[in-house]
Amino acid sequence: MKQKYSISKNIENQQIVINEYAELDKEIMSLLCTQTYDFETVEAAIQKGKDTLFRIVRNINFYPPYFYTNAISDTIIGLMRSDDNGPKELLFDDVDLLATEEPDMDDMDAVEDESDAIDELLDDDIEETFDDDETLGNINSPLKIADDESLDIEDDI
Repeated sequence: MKQKYSISKNIENQQIVINEYAELDKEIMSLLCTQTYDFETVEAAIQKGKDTLFRIVRNINFYPPYFYTNAISDTIIGLMRSDDNGPKELLFDDVDLLATEEPDMDDMDAVEDESDAIDELLDDDIEETFDDDETLGNINSPLKIADDESLDIEDDI
């Protein structure tokens, strides 16, 4: 899915405005969410560090993935430090994000070891020590079915 974030400064209201868009139809970006943050809150978060800004940016209605939040935070810091009011647009495609992630080779070795162990479970190398000639002896079972009880459950429904 493609997503776009438009980040701008609203000087009149002293706010950072983030608009989140997603490609819900082919080549058409639809507005999903608009978030506003006071300059004071953002500036205080920047002073405390990028982790604090992450916590300010993300909330119950707006929770972009870590990679996106990192780029959004960098853009917010850039806007706050400049005279430019924006809008700055960030465009992300989940396919690109997934394609750039390299697999950890240690994890791959663990997966191969796991698959070898599963293959060993499927081997039919069981020695048969059972004799087919032996008959079962008299089995005494404590459970007895009454002769007058019906096993036909359809009548009971």
